[in-house]
Amino acid sequence: MRPRMIGRYFAVFTFVFTTAMSTAYATKVYVSPGGNDTSGNGTIASPYRTIPKGIAEASTGDTVFALPGTYTGSIVMEDQIAIVGSGFETTVIDGNGATAIVTAATALIEGFTIRDGETAILYDGNSSVSVKSNYITECYYGIDGYIPFEEGPITPDIRNNIFETILWGINLDEQAFANGGVNGTIENNTFISAVGAQFNTGIRYRMHKSIPIIRANSISGCKTGIEFTYLTIFDQRKLLVSCNNVWDNGSNYWTEDSTDLTGFQNNISEDPQYCDVASGNWGVYSTSPNAPENNACGILLGAKGVGCTAVCGDANGSGGISISDAVFVISYIFGGGPAPHPLSAGDANCSGGISISDAVYVINHIFGGGPAPCSSC
Repeated sequence: MRPRMIGRYFAVFTFVFTTAMSTAYATKVYVSPGGNDTSGNGTIASPYRTIPKGIAEASTGDTVFALPGTYTGSIVMEDQIAIVGSGFETTVIDGNGATAIVTAATALIEGFTIRDGETAILYDGNSSVSVKSNYITECYYGIDGYIPFEEGPITPDIRNNIFETILWGINLDEQAFANGGVNGTIENNTFISAVGAQFNTGIRYRMHKSIPIIRANSISGCKTGIEFTYLTIFDQRKLLVSCNNVWDNGSNYWTEDSTDLTGFQNNISEDPQYCDVASGNWGVYSTSPNAPENNACGILLGAKGVGCTAVCGDANGSGGISISDAVFVISYIFGGGPAPHPLSAGDANCSGGISISDAVYVINHIFGGGPAPCSSC
């Protein structure tokens, strides 16, 4: 074997070995609201109190693991140090009106509720942080990124997050003479408005050079679902906007030439049939178009999968079956009233559709001793 080839193989082996060893020895630095930044040592038995202290004590490749509780104030990340919560249901970062998290070049943010910040997560001009499985709410910007002059490109990875009650969900902006755009991935996120609230925009790309992947997101209740401010290389961009469910927004898509991507690249616009958003259940019914078996892409759309079941005959979603359900079905069929939610809940006799016979079936069950609505619809 030639010496040059031996040198190449040795270099590859050294890189792989070093990477494997650094991964194997990466440690967790624990923090807890009940910990102590002075006397703690970062173990689970004696955690630090704040995430910034955990980051300061961590080394490259380490994870700052946040135990359940609320952490208040801004966090500035360091390169190649992950911050991971115990799950967004129990672990909160409260920005206290300021920017909650400023990202580094490469890192991970996972498993938090991030709230009450002017910006929940701020990308700088050279940041390619992964943002996964967070609940982002009560912020002006959910994720905000700007690439200034001669910086970039960046490749963020934004997946499986829920954005609710935010003015701008994901806002990405690029200076015209930046070195490159945001060519990352925005996938399997849910953007949804709480009752009485409204997004301005779910995903906004104000860029000239970016060719992002925007895939399998579920966006509803916004003034604009997905916005591309400029038409530069739009023919390339739109090929990577696929399998999204963009429904019930003021404008599902906004471009300078009014292009609507519904029906293109398997993008759909259908009721996602969320379980119970008001109670914090962002899962979907088994009949939802977001479920893999119900869309042409065969994949989950949005951040959460099937997490609830319909009660057959409970057309109005009250949690029980009464004469009001029969009235609801009749109003839907003949009076232009709202549809059952999910639609299959109105199918009391499990015929596969909704008709006057379902209302008759419910009435007969309540007043005539007829059979109960079927158990699976």
